[in-house]
Amino acid sequence: MPFDYAIHSDFLIHWTGWDFDKEDWYSKESSNIENPKLIQDYLDRLIDILKYGFWLTDEPETKITINGKEITIPSTQRVCFTELKLSESRKHAKEYGRLGIGIKRPYLFCRHGRPLVYYGFGGNNQRDPFLCECANNFKDMKLLNFFKPMNSQNHKPNYDFYNESEWRIPFLQELLNKRAQKGSRRNL
Repeated sequence: MPFDYAIHSDFLIHWTGWDFDKEDWYSKESSNIENPKLIQDYLDRLIDILKYGFWLTDEPETKITINGKEITIPSTQRVCFTELKLSESRKHAKEYGRLGIGIKRPYLFCRHGRPLVYYGFGGNNQRDPFLCECANNFKDMKLLNFFKPMNSQNHKPNYDFYNESEWRIPFLQELLNKRAQKGSRRNL
């Protein structure tokens, strides 16, 4: 099938800036940045990424209950991307930062990046046979970092996480050795 007829875009976006951009700009009609320090912070971030690559960030370990058994998904450094619609980018940028850097899909594949597998609603994991089977059979529980609930609330199916269409590149020592990754940014 020719690329022109592809269902998905070949571009994914990494959003950054949430750690220093705390302004309430989302409710304004324009998202113009007027703060010179904020402009410089975004420029510095862009230069850093262009010079050194994407930084992996830490997320805390997660505990989920599957079939009455508590499973711990270990903390794993990763860099996240999204393939959400352009019309959703303003809302997404409010959460993750206003600097969006687009990359082509093969960039992720070459670094073992994959789309997430979404399950259940918040804590309701019991009815997802794929998640249950993987949790019972993975030798490396870090692979469960490619799973995420569809929504942030247990009782209300709003699909907020699922709508992000998230992809991740996890930390892998072999990629660090090839200089295709760098360590985490801890003090942003």
